[in-house]
Amino acid sequence: MNSAGEPNEPDRARRYLLRAAGEPAIHDLRDNQAQQGARAGVASRPADSRVPASLRAAGYFLPDDWILWHSEGSLEAIKLSSGDHVRVEGTPGDDASLSKLPASVWDSLARFEPLLGQLREQLQKEALQPLTRETVLRGSGWKHLFVELTAKCNEQCVHCYAESSPARTEALAWPELSKVLKDAKALDFDLVQLTGGDPLISPHCVQAVQFAKEIGIPQVEIYTNGLALRGRTYDRLREIAPSFAFSFYSHNAETHDAITRTPGSHARTARAIRRAVDDGLDVRVGVVAMGKNQHDASKTHEYLLGLGVPDGSVAFDQMRDVGRGEATSLEPNTRPAGIHTGGVESARPRNFGGSAAVSYDGQVYPCIFSRHLPLGSIYDAGLEAILTSAEPIAPQGKNLLQARARWGEKLSCWECQARSILLDGSYNA
Repeated sequence: MNSAGEPNEPDRARRYLLRAAGEPAIHDLRDNQAQQGARAGVASRPADSRVPASLRAAGYFLPDDWILWHSEGSLEAIKLSSGDHVRVEGTPGDDASLSKLPASVWDSLARFEPLLGQLREQLQKEALQPLTRETVLRGSGWKHLFVELTAKCNEQCVHCYAESSPARTEALAWPELSKVLKDAKALDFDLVQLTGGDPLISPHCVQAVQFAKEIGIPQVEIYTNGLALRGRTYDRLREIAPSFAFSFYSHNAETHDAITRTPGSHARTARAIRRAVDDGLDVRVGVVAMGKNQHDASKTHEYLLGLGVPDGSVAFDQMRDVGRGEATSLEPNTRPAGIHTGGVESARPRNFGGSAAVSYDGQVYPCIFSRHLPLGSIYDAGLEAILTSAEPIAPQGKNLLQARARWGEKLSCWECQARSILLDGSYNA
C-alpha cells in the first residue's frame, strides 16, 4: 500500500540489459536515451512491465518461490513471496541455459540487483520445471490431501468454511471415496485428513481409515469436533489408531457453545479430547480466532494443556474469509497473542509443498479454503488425472502481480496464496 492507502501498482519492474559482450548495462526500457551503457552500480528506474501478447510464452516454476518466462531474448522473473519483478534482456534463447550463464555475468547482475543473486543461487540448487497446472499444484511434492466425507455436521459453527450443518445431506459414497484414497496413494501423499462436516458422522469413516492404512498411506488424520467420538465408533478407531485433530474455541463453555451454536458442545468436545489423550492416541487441537474468542487465547491454551494435550500440539489460527466466515467478525489488527508454548499458526512456510482437497460433492480444490478455484470433479475424472494435468500456464506479469495483491489479503497461507496467484492470475485477473 502507498501512503494514500491505495494499492501499489502491480506492474512495475526493474529491467536490465545484457550487452553482446555479456556485461549488463542498466537503462529504462521505455526510453532508449535514458542511461544507455550505464556503469556498474547505477540503479535502474522502475519501468512499465506489461507483457505484450507477442512476448507471452510458456512459463517455468523454479522451486520453491520463483516464476520465470523467457521469450525473444528476455527473461522475466517474479519472486512470489515478495512480488519483486525483474526483466533481463539479452539472455540466451535456450531456457535450459540460464543456469549456464558465465559466473562473471551473474556476478555483474548481482551487483546491480541482489534479487538476481538470489535467483542464481536457486538455479544452482533446483531445475526449472515447465509451468503447468500439475507443477503449480504439486510444488515440491504431494503432502496433504483433505477429504470431506460429508457436509453434515452435529454443530453449525458461525464461521464454518464449508457451511456445514445438521441439515446438509451431501456425502461421498464408498466407491468414489475408495478411488480417491487409491489415487492419494498413487500420488504419494504424505497425509490424508478426513474432514467434513464432521467425518465421524459418515458411515464410511472407520472403513476409510482402515483402508488408507492397508494401502500404505503414511499418515491418516481425523479432523473432528469429537461429539460423535464414542461407543463402537471410538472403540474401532482406537484399535486402528489414526491421528486426531480436534476443533476447539474457548476455555469458556458459554463462548465455545456460542461459536458452535450447539449447547453442551464444550463439555462433550473436552471429554473426547481427554479420552483420546488418556488412551495414548496422537492428538492435536486447532483454535480458530474470531471476534468472540480472540481475547482469551492464553486461558484457552492453559485449559487445553490441562486436558493433557501436548504443549506443541495446540495451534491458534486466523479465521478464513470463506463460507460463513465471510460474515463472521474478526477485529482488525487483533489476533491471538503469540503464545510461544503452543504457537500461533501464522508463519508462512517456504517449502512449496502440494496440497489438494476433495469436497463432499466431489469437487476438487487446491485446498479446503481455496473454493474459488475448482479444478474438476471426481465424478468426471479421477483425482490423479485432475491433479496431474499438463495444461500449460502462460504467465503474464501484470496479471500475476494483481492476483498476488488480491490473494495476499484474502488467504493467510503462503502456499494457497502462491497457487491462487498462478491459477487465478493466469486466467482471471
